[in-house]
Amino acid sequence: MERKNIAVIVSAVGFLTAFISALMTAVNKRGGNDDDVYRLSLPEGQNLIDQIADIIVGAGKAVDERARKTFRVIGNFSSIAEGIKAGGYDKLFSSALSPEDIKGATVHSVDMHVKLAQLDQIVLIKELVAQLPSLVDLATLLAFGAQWPDVQREFPIATVWEDSEGQLWFAALDDNHQRRRLEIALDGPLFNSTDIASEWGGEMRFLVREETGSS
Repeated sequence: MERKNIAVIVSAVGFLTAFISALMTAVNKRGGNDDDVYRLSLPEGQNLIDQIADIIVGAGKAVDERARKTFRVIGNFSSIAEGIKAGGYDKLFSSALSPEDIKGATVHSVDMHVKLAQLDQIVLIKELVAQLPSLVDLATLLAFGAQWPDVQREFPIATVWEDSEGQLWFAALDDNHQRRRLEIALDGPLFNSTDIASEWGGEMRFLVREETGSS
């Protein structure tokens, strides 16, 4: 999601109401009550607010650090179907349910270092290949999903490729309520409700090869 849209959402009354509601639920689960939450509005609650802010900012920095990390991916599947099965996904979409229909993707042994790239803007899927020439292929994404299953719980991860007929395909990993998902299909994402079909951006990360000489 673009930064300006996040600012609008965070400042909205609905977001604040949902946040307070979730906070009260969490406090009640720990044996607290409304008085504990109300204390945040008092001068004595400033220290608690500072602690909450530290936790929120610290969690964000941890996610950013993970996004900058280099991952070594190793895999050797005999078929795309085997690669999908190895991921142990909770939900499959589109051609992930019928891997024999996938075009333009081959299986091979994988042993490479990869990184997660994030775009600063939403672009058409056809523009991705030009902007990110080091996108990995499907075999590498599947190996990544099987080897690093928890990363997709933090943000959706995708790659794009073109088949021999000039059609663009995508494969994307994401998480929905602690259920890891894989979608493989033509054109644009079906599960990302914040973007219209055929466009990518926001929180989406793209799996790319680490360039020689990069840190």
